[in-house]
Amino acid sequence: MSQEQIEHDLFLAAFNQNAEHFRSLNTLMWQVPLIAMTLTGGLWYGVSTSPSSKVIQICLLGLAIIGNFGLFVALSRIRFIMGCYLEWFEKSYPRGYIKAEGNGKIRGDGLFSGRKIVQRVFQCVLGAAAALSLVLLVMTGFEMYSTKSRSINYYDKRAEDLADAYEAISFQQAHPELYRGLVNLAPIDVLDIGAGTGRDAAWMDQQGHKVVAVEPSGSMLQLARTLHPSASIAWFQDKLPKRADVADRKFDLIILSAVWMHLPTAERGDAIRRLSQLLKDDGLLYLTLRLGPSDDERGLYAVSFDELQQAAGKEGLAVSAISEAPDLLSRSGIRWQRVAVVRIGQQSKLVEPKQ
Repeated sequence: MSQEQIEHDLFLAAFNQNAEHFRSLNTLMWQVPLIAMTLTGGLWYGVSTSPSSKVIQICLLGLAIIGNFGLFVALSRIRFIMGCYLEWFEKSYPRGYIKAEGNGKIRGDGLFSGRKIVQRVFQCVLGAAAALSLVLLVMTGFEMYSTKSRSINYYDKRAEDLADAYEAISFQQAHPELYRGLVNLAPIDVLDIGAGTGRDAAWMDQQGHKVVAVEPSGSMLQLARTLHPSASIAWFQDKLPKRADVADRKFDLIILSAVWMHLPTAERGDAIRRLSQLLKDDGLLYLTLRLGPSDDERGLYAVSFDELQQAAGKEGLAVSAISEAPDLLSRSGIRWQRVAVVRIGQQSKLVEPKQ
């Protein structure tokens, strides 16, 4: 076999191999939009079906942005390699090479006849999907932030207006069963989360109990300190106790009065877990559940006894109903359910569950 024949056979083998590679890359490039639509559509669907968890929505939208950007880069790389093959084909056999490339002018061979028009169209779609995902992510993040701060802003602005109504109701009226359990009781460690104007914290302090009061609203906290200037109450501004002063302590009684409805559903599992960590083995977690319509202005979420029972059960806690009563501020359509939460197998002497 002559050297010329050998060169021809090598060239033919290289040509066929490059052609196969080119066809594979071409197929892959046309699959990119399908991959992008499947990825983006699936992630957006996940966002639409998990409205209660903003964190999950943000994660899914972030993944959509990364996915579309990654496909944008991959498309550029694929088209670059294909361009290298096309240049080789053109140089190897100019007479049989078809450029299929116009001048890109409206009056010429067409505005959309450029060599990389397909790549650019695909990348525009990918960029638009990534940009829209980014917009949705920002909006979701802002909504999550504004929802969390909505209730705090409400109480910050209306602290003094609300104080008169809250202070007009006594601890005994608000928590009659707990009142009977605490009055004349030997001092215990109490954590009041969402202390508001400090009415409950002040009464328990007067009974000799060691009280830590946590309130997220700065205006409410300042008002509470003014209305109830007791040096023995430890005041903290926080949503749920995370400070070192609280983290190392455990309490006989933890009170969440008119607080649970301010927590988004997705955060309640973490909240009950944290509360369980702060509760003594024989301690009592006392909550009042607001049963009634939601209130967007105040950032209120629907609550139920069954939901609380399910979340508490995962942390080894048992939930019992104590009583149910109409709203003491005479608001229409609102009732309050008082519940006791203890560790499974334990009983609290502070309150007696409803029989």
